[in-house]
Amino acid sequence: DGGLPISAGYWDYYNMEINDALLLYTTLSGASPDTVSVITDSIQMAVSNNWNDFYGFNAAEDDLYRGSLPEYYWGSNQHVASMGLLNLLMIKYGIVEATQKDKDLFLAKALEMLHYLHG
Repeated sequence: DGGLPISAGYWDYYNMEINDALLLYTTLSGASPDTVSVITDSIQMAVSNNWNDFYGFNAAEDDLYRGSLPEYYWGSNQHVASMGLLNLLMIKYGIVEATQKDKDLFLAKALEMLHYLHG
């Protein structure tokens, strides 16, 4: 479902190409303001609520290896990397704009996912 992040309000690490494309669209000069608003409202709600702990680093809640995912299975390293990229997209597209501390938490999450991969 190409509209999954919007229709379900679920911006996760399984749909990185769609996430990036939707967020890129919000930066285009010819983008529809109504569509941009729908996209940004959806992602900001997902980040604000952080239902699945996808966004920002929380040392108290992350696992010992600091690369936590809701589930692990064969090929999980791709999803670990995507979780880091998801957090970097929030910085890249200005979804995290509140404070430098907030940006630092998203960057920390991305770096911890990378550290998990490299050991």
